[in-house]
Amino acid sequence: MMKSIAFASLLLSSVAHGDDLTTRVEQPYHHAVSLQVLTLDTTGMSLQGERHLGWKKLSVAVSLGARAAAYGDYGSTTLGAGVELRRWLLRPTTMKGWYVAARTDLARTSIDDMVDDRDVGSMLTWSAGISTGYRFVIKDRVEITPSIGSALVVESGTMSPATARGAAIVSLTAGVVF
Repeated sequence: MMKSIAFASLLLSSVAHGDDLTTRVEQPYHHAVSLQVLTLDTTGMSLQGERHLGWKKLSVAVSLGARAAAYGDYGSTTLGAGVELRRWLLRPTTMKGWYVAARTDLARTSIDDMVDDRDVGSMLTWSAGISTGYRFVIKDRVEITPSIGSALVVESGTMSPATARGAAIVSLTAGVVF
């Protein structure tokens, strides 16, 4: 009888304070900083920062990348940036597990003739796509996130007409969550 009264008073006090009677889940991660592993060759790198938005299980990721790919008589430099909105699925919190995403990227590539020391031209690349992925969190800090998807890629250069094509996306990031 005494246990019933104690339980009832605990229940009423939580209702009086406006507490939710369901289990509250604390958001464990609010940020992630990652490298896009598939860009880690000798000529390029892409760094990504992500932030939990605190609304509708959404997060936003922003990436910056650079690459120098041509060698010998020609040189090329590509600088790019991207934004991705992620909706986390099947969990009460974000930044871990399954997600779906919408992403857009913009990059500029410039090509130089190294022999004649002149600018050959440049190209703008814009893409928009969707993807799905899964974030693994190891030891409550390290993240590994593979994803796949598809995108529309539009390219336009100083010496070529604008073209559009479809592309498959395969991505892998590794970094930290905090």
